[in-house]
Amino acid sequence: MVADELQHVSFGADSNAQVTALLIKLLQIGPRVAFGANFSLLHKLLRRKQEDHQRLLTRPLLMEPMSVDDEDFSAYVRVVIGVAPEFLVFDPRQHQEQLHLYTFGIKRLVVELVVLAFRLARSKNRKATVGGQELLAAYRHFDYSANREAVELLHRQAIQKQMLREDLWCPLAGVEPITQSPSNVVDADAAIQHFERRVEEALLDAALGPKAKGESPQETRVRKRSTAVVTPIRAGKATKEDLIAGANAWNDL
Repeated sequence: MVADELQHVSFGADSNAQVTALLIKLLQIGPRVAFGANFSLLHKLLRRKQEDHQRLLTRPLLMEPMSVDDEDFSAYVRVVIGVAPEFLVFDPRQHQEQLHLYTFGIKRLVVELVVLAFRLARSKNRKATVGGQELLAAYRHFDYSANREAVELLHRQAIQKQMLREDLWCPLAGVEPITQSPSNVVDADAAIQHFERRVEEALLDAALGPKAKGESPQETRVRKRSTAVVTPIRAGKATKEDLIAGANAWNDL
């Protein structure tokens, strides 16, 4: 017997008691029970007593996000592109690291990011395709802001090895949120470099003129603001007479 979505049973102060009671009733039916639990539900169950832990939290199976060099992630990216290869033109090998950086290897976020990138591109040009720049634009768009916050927190947790948000951290003792492997070092380095690039891109955007950014003349007129004109006053070369006159004026004070 399989149960899922139990974290929505109740949102009150006694929600962990209600979820525990429901699961124990399922166990009493007879067949072996397997239930899906996100990190929020695990935190609720760990607030229960030890006997409930023994009944409900033995032999856990952790489903981890795919790492950047995981062949399954490469295969999944190829499948996503295969849905509409004439529109999704980003290269699975070239942009795999970028896509993983924007999604933490979570399949649902890969789909949401690609769909948003396609929608934003087509809103500007009906013949537009989705490449690396479109993926970046979707990642930085406000429609992806909630997912972006979660992804960046997941990267920070992987680097710092400490919980920053309860619903994004696996609470089971001895279980890391991601597999400890050499690829994790690559993930951490890539995340740090990504954050640094975001700062550099913001500075570059501020420094570039409208023409370099590819803005339309209308956008240029909207963004253009009046600026003050500063006229420098250049000092002339002082003569001997000027110095004597200045000294006399000083003495008269």
